[in-house]
Amino acid sequence: MELERQERRTQQIPLTPLIDVVFLLIVFFMLSTNFVMSESLELSLPSGQKKVTNPDDVLRILITNDNRLRVGDSFMGYGELDAFLFDTVAEDPDTKILILSAEKVNVQQLVKVMDIVYLSGGRNVQIDDWQQEKR
Repeated sequence: MELERQERRTQQIPLTPLIDVVFLLIVFFMLSTNFVMSESLELSLPSGQKKVTNPDDVLRILITNDNRLRVGDSFMGYGELDAFLFDTVAEDPDTKILILSAEKVNVQQLVKVMDIVYLSGGRNVQIDDWQQEKR
């Protein structure tokens, strides 16, 4: 007795209803989403004149692209900068300090130098872009 084999039919999943459901979900989420406008603060800056200072009175700390520190004409490490600033600020608490950062300096390095300046007692600090200073 020979049994007749039935051919297997492959079941196909109908994609049209699936696509309809996906589009309905997309429309639903787009319509139910709250779009929040970012709020900004009105900032009124004081009108003042730029104070002209003698460049020799300002202590310049340059952070180079390779994260080296240059104070004046000499390069130094973070520990040396800490000791140098501590002595300098101890002599004159009103020392003007200008931190210049090169274009590719990490923010972490800039914050580290700012922390060293603050912990050394420096309070009159400005931060600027080195490229802007070269113009």
